[in-house]
Amino acid sequence: MTFDYLSHFKKHNNFTYPDWTTIEDTLPKNLAPDEEDILWNAIFDSWSNSLKVDLGEKYHIYDSKNFKIISNRNIEYLSQYSAFLERCLSTILSKLAHISYKYENEPLLILIIEDRDDYYRYISHFYPDGEFGLSGGLFYRKGIGHFIFPHVDTFSAELVSAHELTHALVSHLDIPLWLNEGIATNMEDSITMSNPLDTSREIRTKHAKFWNEKRIQEFWSGESFSRTDDGQELSYNLAQLIVAQLAKSYNAFANFCNEADYKDAGEKAMIDNFGISLADLIVPLLGEKNWKPKPEDWEEFSEDILASKL
Repeated sequence: MTFDYLSHFKKHNNFTYPDWTTIEDTLPKNLAPDEEDILWNAIFDSWSNSLKVDLGEKYHIYDSKNFKIISNRNIEYLSQYSAFLERCLSTILSKLAHISYKYENEPLLILIIEDRDDYYRYISHFYPDGEFGLSGGLFYRKGIGHFIFPHVDTFSAELVSAHELTHALVSHLDIPLWLNEGIATNMEDSITMSNPLDTSREIRTKHAKFWNEKRIQEFWSGESFSRTDDGQELSYNLAQLIVAQLAKSYNAFANFCNEADYKDAGEKAMIDNFGISLADLIVPLLGEKNWKPKPEDWEEFSEDILASKL
């Protein structure tokens, strides 16, 4: 079995990025499952080794049961960090039963980039228009999904990891971004106890001043999560609020997550599983207006990128 996947590795900003679309389109057909695993593992190993070289001689690869970590941190630190990741993995799979999923034969790749400028240089590849909000971490789900963050301190690393790992474990679902971020933000708080839902009068006032019938469409489409103003913070808060409310009826919520489609922001799945429109969820916060998703008004938006503002 031969496949020249290396010709589909491209350099940008001195980092290696596989052309996942071309790789997936040109993979040998009719491979047995074990042959496909061998091929993807070869792609994975070649790419991760290239990234290690791209980042510099101080970086190395640390392997644990379910993770492959590229970092310049010492072995003791990475051993403790990987133990935290393994606990996170078990917690998320348990708390998000029938929603989250981990493919057993493929580890999850994590890049801990020490220099923040290098971090932004790496993630700029995923934003062709050159504009994106500040972020403390990012999960990119296309091809071999991986998440990246700049190292600040151990506590921040755990916050970002709990959030981005949740994204990774629901990446098999084509759910709308508001739902994806709401799940991740609530799970981050559940694991680290550090991001409680803010329902203060101040945040509610900010919501009331910011959202209108036009801007709410950015929330439903996912665009508002990349805003460079207060709209990003408010988007995360609104998503966290909605998901916390829906998850109180967990069986219905799990069914909703498995059926929700980003193309209509989950509107049909909401009606089917909860008997109400998405618009009804935010009337108590924002008042009576036409908050219903209008997909026909949305610009094309890619959900391959999921970024966290921490």
